Amino acid sequence: MFTLSIEGASLIHSHLPTPGYRVMMCDDAIPFVSKGKTAFAKHVENIDPDLRAGDEVLLVDKQDNLIATGQLLLAPEEVLAMQNGPAVDVRVGVDSS
Repeated sequence: MFTLSIEGASLIHSHLPTPGYRVMMCDDAIPFVSKGKTAFAKHVENIDPDLRAGDEVLLVDKQDNLIATGQLLLAPEEVLAMQNGPAVDVRVGVDSS
């Protein structure tokens, strides 16, 4: 399995139509996720239903701007049903240093 750098994620993001491989985060979580912090299930607003746990994903805001990339930890149905716990292990955010 490949892991994505933010540059690779940007390239894929620009070529895949929404909602392909995307996890949409709420506004409150964006400052943390963009710095590379874990994305929690309660902050996910929408998710590509075709994803599977273990897939590499693109984390985006409501305007579909790329904010991070990481590995999905749960199935999409579980992410939307849960009110706590991690959903995506963020590898790198756009504001990570």
